[in-house]
Amino acid sequence: MTLLRFILCVFVFIGSMAAAGAFVLACALLLRFPLVLIAVLLACGLFVGVLRRPGNRSSAIAPHDDGW
Repeated sequence: MTLLRFILCVFVFIGSMAAAGAFVLACALLLRFPLVLIAVLLACGLFVGVLRRPGNRSSAIAPHDDGW
């Protein structure tokens, strides 16, 4: 049981290091290519704008009402 827990912790550590590396690499690429940064910021702004529209009812945000 202890060996299994150790292996799980090693995999979690490796996964977190890979995620941190990918995040740093993505930030470096966004700073290296400013047009990509502008495109990402514009896409995030549009996404937030679409989510804030009054007629937008997503099943992830509000559960579906069947009338029961």
